[in-house]
Amino acid sequence: EAVKWYRKAAEQGHASAQHTLGDVYHRGDGVPKDDVEACAWCSVAATNGDSYARKYLPKAKARLAPEQLVAAQKRATELIEQLSANKGK
Repeated sequence: EAVKWYRKAAEQGHASAQHTLGDVYHRGDGVPKDDVEACAWCSVAATNGDSYARKYLPKAKARLAPEQLVAAQKRATELIEQLSANKGK
């Protein structure tokens, strides 16, 4: 249930919820563990100014294999575009 609310807040642009959602995916807490999704949400949070995410992002990226890093960067771009589109609604 908590993940549902963090996702809702993250999708509304709340950077702290975005980094928390990244942590949730990293730990597999209430969702399947997914370091690509974790890194993507952390990247979104960092882009939105979250200082914790900015510090944590290099560690998140270092855990990924090169192809996973590419996938995480692609996913982060998708999320940012999605969030931007939702702002206008």
